[in-house]
Amino acid sequence: MRVAKCARVAAAVVFVSLAGRCRSDDAQIRSNSVLWDSERWRPWVVGIDPDGITHLIGYNARLAGNLKLTSADDIEPRRVPFGFVGPRDTLRWTVRAPLPGTYSVAVLYAPGDAGVGSRLEVTAAGQPAAGAVVAARTGVWQGGPPDRPSFRRDWLDGTVKLPAGESQVTLRVLPAPQQQHEARGELSQPRNGWPKRSLHVVALELAQPAVLARMRRDATALHASTRWMVDGHYGLFIHWVPESYPLYGDMRVWRHYEQAVNAFDVGAFADMVQEAGAAWVVFTTTHGKYYFPGPLRTMDAVVPGRTCRRDLIGELAGALNRRGIRLMLYFHPGPGVGEDREWAHAAGISPVDDLRNQHIMLDMFKEIGERYGRRLAGWFIDGGYAYYVRNTSFELLGRALKAGNPDRVVTYFTWLFPNWSPFGGDFLSDVTYFGAPLPPLMPPEWFAPGGPYEGLQGQFNFTLEDSWYPDKPLNGRWPDPIYPRDAIVPYFSQMTAAGWPITLNVVITQDVTLKQPFVSPRSMQILREIRQAVK
Repeated sequence: MRVAKCARVAAAVVFVSLAGRCRSDDAQIRSNSVLWDSERWRPWVVGIDPDGITHLIGYNARLAGNLKLTSADDIEPRRVPFGFVGPRDTLRWTVRAPLPGTYSVAVLYAPGDAGVGSRLEVTAAGQPAAGAVVAARTGVWQGGPPDRPSFRRDWLDGTVKLPAGESQVTLRVLPAPQQQHEARGELSQPRNGWPKRSLHVVALELAQPAVLARMRRDATALHASTRWMVDGHYGLFIHWVPESYPLYGDMRVWRHYEQAVNAFDVGAFADMVQEAGAAWVVFTTTHGKYYFPGPLRTMDAVVPGRTCRRDLIGELAGALNRRGIRLMLYFHPGPGVGEDREWAHAAGISPVDDLRNQHIMLDMFKEIGERYGRRLAGWFIDGGYAYYVRNTSFELLGRALKAGNPDRVVTYFTWLFPNWSPFGGDFLSDVTYFGAPLPPLMPPEWFAPGGPYEGLQGQFNFTLEDSWYPDKPLNGRWPDPIYPRDAIVPYFSQMTAAGWPITLNVVITQDVTLKQPFVSPRSMQILREIRQAVK
């Protein structure tokens, strides 16, 4: 993905420009960006879930005609089919249904610059469902990144029938003239990043009409109120992760994880959050390497030795709640073998065993939710795309994440995509990376019925410094804040007035103690000024 060029833009809210500090790419700079899903890039038989939505991922289809997959070196999503020049260019999936049934069909796709006006056609057992390719978004996000969102979901007209057992589902495109031209050009000269020039198809989605109607109804009932986020204005994102370093020293947390957890000064941390004026904290638990700062029986059953006797999460929840501050947890869907081979092998990530992986994740979420109950106010779930391609039920995910507290709010990182499911959570987590211009409000129609983020509360999260966490030894030197006070303080004030919450990431060291700073003094001063302006 590309960050908007540095420029000063007049907008309803401040759009910060940092001359000489705007970076040409963002998400892929993250140290934990790995090719976690390469074992999935092949055709296979997809089992149909008659009680939910089944995702037929593009790279699991057989490609015919001119079609290719985007490069493994591209920016995620990688290996997406493209090159739709004519009706002989098809994607064909083999599916296995337990019972015969009639299914509605959606296509998750990026129309690109030239796909609009083309026609999508899906057939199964000789029955077609069809629809027109339209622009990825309506309205203009003036001053926002041009890649949000790059993809859209359209439910096609008509239904298809699937017999019991194995059968074929085929997608073809009747391309508009400009789509043909751009597809040929992109086949010969692909470009990295999103959006692309021509049509790219991520997946088909299949759901029985009555099931889809039931899911939409039940998803509404599962929603939790985000009013407290609007009223609280802003929170802190804390990446206290296994890959972190102390203020002095070169040993990462994961090498002495339980010792680091035992040394964490909860009172000092909670006082820092209160001084910053934050209404909530998002505290990172699992990350590149899978550990948890507390007891977690379900994690121990997968790989022993990754949990702790001390219940740091429970202590944090208590200390923060006594100060009127809510606690959320960040959770990652799981590492690739390059980050944590032991966990990836044991948890069904590599070799691929999606059913095992889903049971593990659901069991962990339920155990955590039931243990902390109403002390746990929310979840930041990273890697929504990972759950999507693994065909994890977002309905089951949502119910597991709200175990013990139906008012708990949930977000799945959507990134370049629309909402993942009718059960796609309660608020939007849209990330602005390292020094990119601070984004203005998104168009309100994006959250209205039919919009890409229908039903979600808008929310941004970004970094105050040029990093999520200390990913290299600090040697006593803090990363600089990247937004000047005279820009970021008015930005928070204006977003607060607009009812748009923000979660601001602040770099924290591994050693949280009163003996030395564990948050940059310069960053704390900015947080004090934000608190004074907003609270």
